[in-house]
Formats: sequence, C-alpha cells, structure tokens
Amino acid sequence: MENKDLLADLLQQQQSNTSGNKQKFDKLYGMYLGAPTKEHYPKVKDENGKTLKDSQGKSVVSEEMDGYTYTFSEVGTSKILKVVYLPGLLITPGVIYRLSGLGYDMRSSSMIFLDEDTLIEEMEAER
Repeated sequence: MENKDLLADLLQQQQSNTSGNKQKFDKLYGMYLGAPTKEHYPKVKDENGKTLKDSQGKSVVSEEMDGYTYTFSEVGTSKILKVVYLPGLLITPGVIYRLSGLGYDMRSSSMIFLDEDTLIEEMEAER
C-alpha cells in the first residue's frame, strides 16, 4: 500500500508542475550580460489549446505583445535562459537574478524558455 500512495503522490506532484508540455522551473540563477530585450508576441491558440497555423503551415502570432523577452546566462552551465516578463524592467549587466516560471527546456539548443507565470528577482549580495 505504501508504494501505491507514494506513486500517487509523485504523479500528483508531476502533474502540478506541468501545464501541457511545459515544466515548472524554480530557482534558476542567471546573470544578465547585456543582451537586448525583444518584444514577445504569443502564439494564437484555438479553443482546444492548439496553436493555430496559417495557410503556409506557420504558427499564427498575436498582434498584441504580452511582454518582453529578457536573455540571461545560467550560472554554472552558461545555458541560455529566455524569460518573457513585463516591459520596463530595469536590469543591470553583471548582476545575478533568480528566475522562475513555466516553460520549456530545449536541450538540443542549450536553452530554457519561460513564458508563463514568470518571475525575475535580483539576488542580494551576501556580506
């Protein structure tokens, strides 16, 4: 019985950490190196949550931006961390930030992309 309960708990935790194919990332640490921010336009989805395609098979994107994409370098691995967040965030090159949210780990391109429930917090220096 204990193994069944453990398995049920693990499955519930796994489901709560994902949204579709997205994973929950918490406590990522990235340094901002001065990369320019870019406007982010989300993909348009149908009532079932599938991305709409145009006649050429390309994803349809919204005409309204939902934030800016900020680019960081992960501490310890130098993976690219891209985070969609509110416009107007003042970030400083050379500073380490704690990043979290829902997104994708794109292992083949050595990048993590977060675009839902994101948070960017400056790390306080220990003295």
